[in-house]
Amino acid sequence: MIFFNQLPQDWIVVLAYWLSLALLILATVTLIFIFLLRIHLILENKKNKQLKNLWQPILAQSLISLPAELPKIRKKEISYFLNFWNYYQRSLRGEAKNRLNKLILRLNISKIIIKQLHQYNLRKKLRAITALGYLQETNAWKNLLILSHHPASLVSLSAARALMQINTEKATPYFIELLKSRTDWPPSFAATILKESNKQIISDALAKAVLETKTTMLARMVEYLGVVYPETAAPSLKILIEKCDIPEVLASCLKVLHDPTYLEFARKSLCHPSWIVRVQAANFMGRMGNKKDLDALTPLLSDDHWWVRYRAAQAIFDIPGLGKASLEQIKSQSTNEKAQAILAQAIEENV
Repeated sequence: MIFFNQLPQDWIVVLAYWLSLALLILATVTLIFIFLLRIHLILENKKNKQLKNLWQPILAQSLISLPAELPKIRKKEISYFLNFWNYYQRSLRGEAKNRLNKLILRLNISKIIIKQLHQYNLRKKLRAITALGYLQETNAWKNLLILSHHPASLVSLSAARALMQINTEKATPYFIELLKSRTDWPPSFAATILKESNKQIISDALAKAVLETKTTMLARMVEYLGVVYPETAAPSLKILIEKCDIPEVLASCLKVLHDPTYLEFARKSLCHPSWIVRVQAANFMGRMGNKKDLDALTPLLSDDHWWVRYRAAQAIFDIPGLGKASLEQIKSQSTNEKAQAILAQAIEENV
C-alpha cells in the first residue's frame, strides 16, 4: 500500500488502463472460443445425423443380407460409422453379427480402424477398440496388448475385452494378470468380460490364479471366481478358508459360497472378530441355514455394527421354518434396544 502511494498518480491510471484492457481482451477471446465451440458442436451433430440417415438403413438391411452396392466412406467418417456399427453389434447375437463383420470387410476399412487406436481423441480410440474386438481382428493384437496397459482404466479394460474376444485362449493369461493388478478396473465390467468368455478356457486358469494371488486383490479375485464360475470356485475357496486369515478374503469366500458343506465354517464365522466376516456369515446362514441356527443368529441382533444386526434379522426371516413369526417372538422377549430396533425394521420390511 505504501508502494502504491509513492507512485505518481498517472502511473496508477496507466496500470488500471492496461489491466482493464487485458481483461477485456480475455473476455472477448473466451466468448469467441465458446462461439466457435458451439458452431463445431452444431456441425458435428449435423454430420452425425446425415451419416446416421445414410448408414442406418444399410446396417439394418445387412442383418438379413448385404446390399449389392455400398456407398463410399471417407476416412474422417469412419469413427461416426463405427458408433452406429458398434451399437448394432452390442444388440445382436449369432449370424447377424457375422454379417455386420462382412460389411466392414466389404468397406475395406479394417486397417484404418487399427490406425485409429493411436488417436488422441479418447472417444474415437474407444470406438476403434470396441470395433476390433467385435471383428476379432488378429492384426490388431499387438496394438491392443499395449493399450491393455494404458493408464486410463476404460481404455485398458476395453482393450483387454477386445483381446478376449479375438482369442480367449491366448488372451487369458494376460487378462488374469491384469485382473490381479488393476485396482482401478470397475469389478462389474471385469465380471462382464469373464461372463462373455469361454467358460472351459478361463475357469481353471482363474481358479489357479486365485490361489497364487498374494496381494490386496485376493478378495476381489475370489468374488470374480465365485460370481462367474461358482461350481469351479469351491475347491479353491476350501483351500483359502483353511489357510487364509485375512478378514476381507474370508468375507468374500462366504459371499460367493452356495454349498451347505460349509455350514460349520459359517457358524464359526458368526463370532469372528471382524464385522465384515460376521455380515457375510449371516448372509450365508440366510441362504443355507436351518432352524437349528436360530440360537447362533440371535446374539448378532444386538451386535455393535448395524449391518451385522440387519443381515442377522434378514437371515432369520429367510430360513425355512423361522420367518416373521420368529422375529416377532424374539422381539417380544428381547430387552436390548438395538435388537428391538432392528427387529422392528425387519418385521416392517417383510410385511
